[in-house]
Amino acid sequence: MRSCPVCNTSFDGGSCETCGTPAEIGDDAGRWYEIGRDHWNAGRHGWAARCLERTVAIDPSLVKGWVALGIARRDAGEFLSAIESFDRAIAMDPAEDKAYYNKAMTLESHSIHRDALMVLDAGLERRPGSLVLLLEKADLLAKVERYEESLDTYDSALRVNPQYKVTMHARQRVVEMLEKQRQREQRGGLFRRRERAPAEASTSQRDPDPGSASPEGGGQVPPSGADGPATDGGDRTQPAPPGDGPRGPDAANRPDERRDDGRDGGRPDPAAKGRAWRPPWRKREANDLQDGREGSDEERGRGLSRRD
Repeated sequence: MRSCPVCNTSFDGGSCETCGTPAEIGDDAGRWYEIGRDHWNAGRHGWAARCLERTVAIDPSLVKGWVALGIARRDAGEFLSAIESFDRAIAMDPAEDKAYYNKAMTLESHSIHRDALMVLDAGLERRPGSLVLLLEKADLLAKVERYEESLDTYDSALRVNPQYKVTMHARQRVVEMLEKQRQREQRGGLFRRRERAPAEASTSQRDPDPGSASPEGGGQVPPSGADGPATDGGDRTQPAPPGDGPRGPDAANRPDERRDDGRDGGRPDPAAKGRAWRPPWRKREANDLQDGREGSDEERGRGLSRRD
């Protein structure tokens, strides 16, 4: 009975009944590499990784073995081990574009787009005309919506191989995506302008021209010489409306000048003219006088007739 080095099952015969690995392989790195490729093509990524580990263990300088091992580990869900395998391949051959390509794809599969672009740029520095790196970079730039840069990269790929139809179709797809993006930006700009227009209109209504209103916001400013305080030293100053403030610093201490704002029940100042405040019963008395009627007996009894 033998133990299979790939699936760890026991078998008796020329090959493993479970995974099909031949019993007599020995230290042939090329043979292990081929078996690993077969397992990977069949979707058995874990077994493929074990075969390729045997490959690089026998021949550590085999660059394609490290690249294939990284691919098998990535597909088996071993992310960090896959990155390490690609780094080993790049360290041994800095011009191996497949190592850069597969490392970038591994980073992209985990949405690490920035690092993936850095890996592709590093590979293009070593291999400027690598079609596989240019196409991967252009596709990744389109994925992160950097469409103009993606088109430039596709143009570089077309200069390498002008007849490659895959590049032409991919470039046309990015052109359509760029046009849709510009249309969205135009619609967004129009929507923002429509939003700002009502806001600016309401602001202009709330803030009229300062020269068209009085300081209190109560209409036009009266011209000089009209009703209001004189400004030339004359004696045309109207008394301040009751309630707007005391008529001097000692107004509260003068018994002959009572409060005329109605809060203490006092009558208005007889000297007040124009816009002086008038209690409600005074307004009623004025209406009676205008109608030519005398106050009623009840009003005379309360001292509210016009003769008071």
